[in-house]
Amino acid sequence: MYEIILGGNKGNCPAQRQYMKAENEICHELCKSKDDCTDGQLCCSDNCHRMCKPPPKEKPGTCPTFELPSSSEPCDSYCSTDAECRENWKCCKKGCGYTCTPTLSDIGKPSTEPKARKFIFIED
Repeated sequence: MYEIILGGNKGNCPAQRQYMKAENEICHELCKSKDDCTDGQLCCSDNCHRMCKPPPKEKPGTCPTFELPSSSEPCDSYCSTDAECRENWKCCKKGCGYTCTPTLSDIGKPSTEPKARKFIFIED
């Protein structure tokens, strides 16, 4: 069973992402206050998690337009503000959710940033 989580905004934290939460999903508290975060990040709620996130920031550029997804595709958001995206990428609407993507003027340009690391949480 899945529960639809809708984003909200508290203080200076970015809006929470919208995603399908699994019934047995384990919530993680990666910070308790902004003192636990570095580089000016804030300790923010993100659905059932608490994590360090950059404050909202609008980057220049225009988002591309994506084709509408089929109704069977999940309605997940992988970002809620441009500050969560690398380089000059923006948090753009894609279907019923949001994802980081290069701006129209940056599509096709090579990246200057190293590949992102993938984090996997393992419960003991």
